[in-house]
Amino acid sequence: MTGPSHERRLQLLALGAGLPGILLATLLALQSGAHRFQWLLWVVLAGAFLIATTVHLHRRALHPLQTLANLLTALREGDYSFRAKENLEHDALGDVYRELNTLSELLQQQRIGTMEATALLRSVMEEIDVAIFAFDDQDR
Repeated sequence: MTGPSHERRLQLLALGAGLPGILLATLLALQSGAHRFQWLLWVVLAGAFLIATTVHLHRRALHPLQTLANLLTALREGDYSFRAKENLEHDALGDVYRELNTLSELLQQQRIGTMEATALLRSVMEEIDVAIFAFDDQDR
């Protein structure tokens, strides 16, 4: 049986980080005999925290991972034209984007070189009227 997904673990970690603050605010509100307005303010702030955490987490952690997965899928399918928008910060994610872009560019150049060599070989083969024999290391 597998555990929670990577995304779920990140969400739980982010929500768990804010839980002590929410519990402390609840405890203080209970001790001070909070009025309706204070409880309403607490609910609004707790809701804002939950929404902001979810949105920020998706934008900063999950979206880049989805982008990387899409770029790797394109490379696997032989489409080397896609590039990741490089992160200007020098962090781990920026390094991964730069390396992925470098790999994509290298594969694209190799494909172009192979296509050019194949085209040249075809044109040479069409122009010559001689037999060509090729042997491997075992003289076959």
